[in-house]
Amino acid sequence: MNTADQIVPTDGLSPTAHGDAPAPPAPLIYVYAIAVDGGGGGLSQHVHTLGGLGDPPRLIRHEGLAAIVADVPQDTFSSDALKEQLESLERLEALARAHHGCIEAAASLTTLLPLRLTTVYVDDARVAAMMSENAPAFRQALELLTGQVELGVKIFADPEAVPASPAPATTGERTDAPSGGTADGRIGSSPGRDYLKRRRAQRTRHADTYRVAGVVAQRAVDTAAGYATARVPHRLQQGALGAARGENLVNDAYLVPAQFIDELAPALQELVDGTPGVAIEVTGPWVPYSFTEWAQTQPVPTQATAGAGRLRQGDSA
Repeated sequence: MNTADQIVPTDGLSPTAHGDAPAPPAPLIYVYAIAVDGGGGGLSQHVHTLGGLGDPPRLIRHEGLAAIVADVPQDTFSSDALKEQLESLERLEALARAHHGCIEAAASLTTLLPLRLTTVYVDDARVAAMMSENAPAFRQALELLTGQVELGVKIFADPEAVPASPAPATTGERTDAPSGGTADGRIGSSPGRDYLKRRRAQRTRHADTYRVAGVVAQRAVDTAAGYATARVPHRLQQGALGAARGENLVNDAYLVPAQFIDELAPALQELVDGTPGVAIEVTGPWVPYSFTEWAQTQPVPTQATAGAGRLRQGDSA
């Protein structure tokens, strides 16, 4: 199921009797995530304290699953209103912060299948119908994601950060040497030759940096394979997002059993120790947003196949 922007038209939801003042429009239902109903961790007791958008969050229970939802006003979350809001970067950032804040708080209580930003339905019945339609995939995903977190791994290359090799000294030159060389026939120094030397050194430094970065990238995959359950490559960062550290060459997400985080993150950082011009950035642990769709389509591992070192490739995001 593609859970993105499940916004149902809201026209005609608030009919009024003839001659009466218009009734206030019924709220829409904003859905943050899916969890196992009664999965422990105190979600039922603490759901109202999670924060987020609109009214305090609550649960819609259906077929052993629980959707974390909130009532939100139509004038802010109808299709047209959301389209207008999402065109404002400031409002988009506020929506994202509230959405992710609620999910992060809930994830501290139980395993979640996060839904995408601005997943909105007309009423509880529509949410329950969505849960019923996707119940097998949701249960499978929640089983796969139990005990797992997401780590982000980015690798950058910056040849300019590599110290330039000192230019070889020229000796034995004489002022009475023929143009372009020394008296004993050796080629001397000139601005043109010095420029060409610098350019050759620059090209060599550039090629060496990217070669080393490629080696580091492969070693990162090999290292993570010993711990991670799955990997999803994301689009590379461009522009100001990645420019401060050089060119972004790798932007991957790994699904990792939580107990291995303290081992994997330092192991990845060690790959660039003493390697100028190549940087690795490890972020997280996060709620596994990158693996929500992946987890709904993968076979649940059996006891014989479960565990670290079974890295599976996900879909590009």
